[in-house]
Amino acid sequence: MTLKRVRPPVTSLLALVAALGLGWGLAPAQAEEPPIETPQVSPTLNVTDNGVTLTVVDPESDTAIDEQAGEGTLVGAYECLDIEEFSLVALTWAEAEGAPVLYLRTHSADGWSQWYTFSTTDDVIVKNDGTFSSDAIWVGDSDGLQVQAIGDEDSSISDLQAVVIEPGAGPRNQGRAGADIAPASTTISNFLDAPAFQTRAQWGAAAPDCKTTVDATVIAITVHHTAGSNVYTQAEAPGIVRGIQAYHQSLEWCDIGYNFLIDKFGTIYEGHYGGADLPVHGAHAGTWNLQTVGISFMMNSETAEPTPVALEAAEHLIAWKLQSYYRNPLGTVSIGGKTLATIFKHQDVSATACPGKFVIAKMEEIRHEVVALMAGATASPIQPKWQSLGGATGTLGQPYRLEQPIGNGRYTEFKNGSIYWTSTTDAHTVTGSIATAFLNAGGALGNWGFPLTDAYTNSSGQLTQQFQNGWATVPSGGGAVTFAPGTPPSPNRSVTYTAHVQSFGWMASVKDGATAGTIGKSKRLEAFTIALPDAPTGSSVTYSADVQTLGWMASVTNGKTAGTTGKGRRIEGIKISLSGPIANTHSVWYRVHVQSRGWLGWTKDGQPAGTQGYGYRIEAIQISLEPVGTAPSPLGGGAYLTKAAAISYSAHVASQGWLPTVSDGATAGTTGKARRMEALQLTVQNLPAGSGVSVAAHVQSKGWMAAVSNGKIAGTTGKSLRMEALKITLTGPIASTHDIWYRAHVQGYGWLAWTSNGNPAGSQGRSLRMEAVQILLLPKGTPPPQSTATTAFVTK
Repeated sequence: MTLKRVRPPVTSLLALVAALGLGWGLAPAQAEEPPIETPQVSPTLNVTDNGVTLTVVDPESDTAIDEQAGEGTLVGAYECLDIEEFSLVALTWAEAEGAPVLYLRTHSADGWSQWYTFSTTDDVIVKNDGTFSSDAIWVGDSDGLQVQAIGDEDSSISDLQAVVIEPGAGPRNQGRAGADIAPASTTISNFLDAPAFQTRAQWGAAAPDCKTTVDATVIAITVHHTAGSNVYTQAEAPGIVRGIQAYHQSLEWCDIGYNFLIDKFGTIYEGHYGGADLPVHGAHAGTWNLQTVGISFMMNSETAEPTPVALEAAEHLIAWKLQSYYRNPLGTVSIGGKTLATIFKHQDVSATACPGKFVIAKMEEIRHEVVALMAGATASPIQPKWQSLGGATGTLGQPYRLEQPIGNGRYTEFKNGSIYWTSTTDAHTVTGSIATAFLNAGGALGNWGFPLTDAYTNSSGQLTQQFQNGWATVPSGGGAVTFAPGTPPSPNRSVTYTAHVQSFGWMASVKDGATAGTIGKSKRLEAFTIALPDAPTGSSVTYSADVQTLGWMASVTNGKTAGTTGKGRRIEGIKISLSGPIANTHSVWYRVHVQSRGWLGWTKDGQPAGTQGYGYRIEAIQISLEPVGTAPSPLGGGAYLTKAAAISYSAHVASQGWLPTVSDGATAGTTGKARRMEALQLTVQNLPAGSGVSVAAHVQSKGWMAAVSNGKIAGTTGKSLRMEALKITLTGPIASTHDIWYRAHVQGYGWLAWTSNGNPAGSQGRSLRMEAVQILLLPKGTPPPQSTATTAFVTK
């Protein structure tokens, strides 16, 4: 890109600017570009590539100052008028002493603009030659400018210049409408696929100056703003992106620094080159570019609120990325020696105001809206398979190319292979030399089709994998993978099983889909056994029972007893799975006959069958081995019915005693009556076996009392002692699926903020009575309840 001047020549900007990191919002010497992205060609571009013009503006030799922009000593100033039209500006300088502040305003047909403010210590780009620059900011159509440097008596600045940028008209197809990187999923309803966005071609991107670096995965999101004027039209927005890209490339960066940009009209723009569905290494946060996605609001958040449509676009974009890379939006990550929120702001890692005070104020809202989008979307069918293989530290490693539709299924690329899924074939890995041959044959949309199994060793000792249209084999001793069309033969296999039934004891053994147990006799199934009489060597069947009052018992294998005998306890749920060679060729399918419900649907391979929370007995079971890719017919409806856990609680209040029981977030106690709450009784219904809830109360003159559980009284009655605080904790299996949220109404403060899972709520050391409480049980991933209070626990 050629830079032209409107004043006597000085050293070329390209000789001055070679940046290590992104400008507006980047601390000095923090970025590691270009060591990560070394240009392969000269960074200068032909200005006609995408119509962007950059001009170095040298100062007038004698500048009159008619208005000082800020308080202090004027240590440098100039103006340039009658410049060819421009709409973005960046400032450069060689050295600044005493931290002067830079002020810029631009001239147009409407007169002078507002003053824009730049720090010479924060929010700067440090160039390879030791000089400095701001990032390019949008100022709107302009034809002149004034610049002032103001500090104290000891301040100074040298070689202060401006670079003005005119982005040009852009491509003919530019406009608001974007395009998904992949079609919306037709195989899973309500899945978080990619939001619509403007591709690089649509907004008129120049070619990258070097080969883009792609990281191993994405673990976090960095939020920015571009600063500058908030006044632009929808038609001007793509030009802002082109202008920012042009300036970044003039600094010898490979490309525009951000991975995505979002304008105030809610349009998302694909940023840094390399693929929106890949972990492209941007240039937006220095060391913290690693494995992050840089998203920038196209606005100055120091002076204006982000628009609702821009926030909504950002939340959908972030949710898509984090859902598809299997990340927790409320979690933390470690990058560059810092522990950061999964969704963090640029200010967390650099001396900067970025992303501006109004976006910063929205960060918690953004995080929780992302949580809501992810929780409300259909869960990934691929993620459980990846987790069963060890997740990020397992055989496949980190997710690389994010999950997306393919044909009538979905797939995700990982470090060491891929997982493909359809509703009929389930999720299976494709790795190694078989993966290479599979992709060379057109992948899942080629002649092989989707995988029906993982790779396994066949009876001849060869590595084999079944696909929809045939099977692939790696010859013994290695060599080229062969593919044989057709269906590989699956040997017939049998499963035998017996049931122990109330008042009948052990009944006769049955096999291959026959009924074990009783129907129409109202007798509970109490125990069962399963065996594989003709399975290949090394094969095994593993099974477990969810037993009345005992919960899920330890798994047993190959003919051992699951459940209990002689104790009069019903089985409410079962799980069965295969391992070893038989699991490569067969799935184990099973269904249960349940009190009051009859036969439930079939399920397979370790999924639960039965009920939870209803207290229903299983009366009979059927089990069948089916070749991989086939299933019993008809499958029927749901195989496992769960009753949602519910919470109820009652408060003991001074002069009123026990008040009526309330539930699910309602108020227990009193407000506006100046009455102390003295005790709390709390229960949770429909708990999974082995689960519970405990409550600890902080009581006047007693301090924290021992925690009580499952309906016992926390606090005191008949002693006229006030409760001052409490802690509530879930225990057992429910703690892995739910959070318990609560807040206290405290004398003199009113309602405090919500807190959860054993954190204190109320006050301590202030002799303040707790007057009421609200409690909610929410599935994990559900956004917490909203509150205007800032703290849940007040201490002296």
